[in-house]
Amino acid sequence: MKKKIGDNFIVKWHSIYDERDEEEYEVIKNLVKGDIRKIGSISKSTFKRLYKWKTRGRSFHNVNLKDYEQIYGENIRIALELPKNKKIYMLYGLPGVGIPVGSTILHFIYPNDFPIIDERTIKTLQYYEYLNKERSIYKLRDSPEPYNIYRTVILKIQRDCKKMWDLRQIDRALFAFEKKC
Repeated sequence: MKKKIGDNFIVKWHSIYDERDEEEYEVIKNLVKGDIRKIGSISKSTFKRLYKWKTRGRSFHNVNLKDYEQIYGENIRIALELPKNKKIYMLYGLPGVGIPVGSTILHFIYPNDFPIIDERTIKTLQYYEYLNKERSIYKLRDSPEPYNIYRTVILKIQRDCKKMWDLRQIDRALFAFEKKC
């Protein structure tokens, strides 16, 4: 019988999540919201903050900040106009942006529609048999099409719960489970 991620799982593991980055998460969420409203994209300073939050400062050297507006700002603007299942394609492959960072950008723009993908959350979903264990974790997080599969799984977990959990709460629970187990 397939193990299930539901309300009890989220209640238990969400509360165990390490809260140290939550204040910065809220700041970035508000900055992105303001940028989208004012300039229709994400400003360079907000992007840098978001990128550092997601990567913990790793691989920042891969980002081309010199041409930020032409590369990142413009692609984010275009992504906003695309259907949901195509948005990730505009961000994937930008210098320094794979699926983990691309999903984070989309999550901060659309916190109710796009989950953040992470190696830990993938491992939890594989453990609970929501994702095939035979698929490489790196293929799931490094290719646009599998991200849409991941997104569908997370949204299904959200719909199947009795309580209306937001995607950040589900993400925190999945992350905490893998980190502690």
